[in-house]
Amino acid sequence: MGRDLFPVLTTMRQWGDKYAAPSGPPLQVIHHECGQVSEAQLACSVCGEPIGPRDVEPIPGPGAVEPLLSTG
Repeated sequence: MGRDLFPVLTTMRQWGDKYAAPSGPPLQVIHHECGQVSEAQLACSVCGEPIGPRDVEPIPGPGAVEPLLSTG
């Protein structure tokens, strides 16, 4: 469960770095593979392309519940 929080915490840290750290980020992460300071970004799990809020469309999933209908 802790490792599943990594993307959430990383995104929140990066948000704080952008909007609440006028002197620069207090913490940076180094990517082991290339040895460079890295910023995480979302990517499509199918094609690998980067995605943002304007690149996706929400649709009901298998756990969606039909809205209650008004009986009048």
